Amino acid sequence: MSLASWISKTGMNPTFIAQNAHCWFAFALVTTLHIAFPAAPLMGFAIPLLAVAAVKEFWFDATYELPKQTLEDGVVDFLGYGLGLTLGSMVMAWRG
Repeated sequence: MSLASWISKTGMNPTFIAQNAHCWFAFALVTTLHIAFPAAPLMGFAIPLLAVAAVKEFWFDATYELPKQTLEDGVVDFLGYGLGLTLGSMVMAWRG
């Protein structure tokens, strides 16, 4: 498989697209909050946002999203949020 073929196939994968959307939304949210409220402790944003992500994925989406979310869908989406929050927190810690 050529590199171009692999990139094309991956870019059309719904799981990859959803993972990126969850990751970069969480990244943007945690970095924006930290910039808006620089005196707040960094984990003061990440931990509550992770709890909200868990409720959203494992209760709200599992209950209301159509087509019906499976546990695997919820885990993948939640891990996307977790990755974004981790990356955003690392960038903000590095930024100082």
